[in-house]
Amino acid sequence: MPLKERPDATWLPALLDEFLDICQGAVGGGDAGNKTPNRQAIQYCERFVEFIVDLLSQLPTRRFVRTVLDDRQVLIKARMVALHSHTSGRLYGQLAGAYTRPLSSSS
Repeated sequence: MPLKERPDATWLPALLDEFLDICQGAVGGGDAGNKTPNRQAIQYCERFVEFIVDLLSQLPTRRFVRTVLDDRQVLIKARMVALHSHTSGRLYGQLAGAYTRPLSSSS
């Protein structure tokens, strides 16, 4: 089976893509007139950033996860979503800040 079709090689990139899609729609849902926050989506995004920080803090998973995160540019995209600056996403913004520390401190 080719590497690109193996579930153990595709689950994290697919999960990251889903996370970024949900973050885009957490506040406003892409519609310029609708700015009501989706509380479930916000909670999912907050917990997912916690999950990323946990994966980066564990030595056995750090090398693989950092490579995938850098490839997908997750940190940049996580800061660019409207949730990062929205009042409902205050915790999300703090967690995204915690995400930068383990990423930058480990070389």
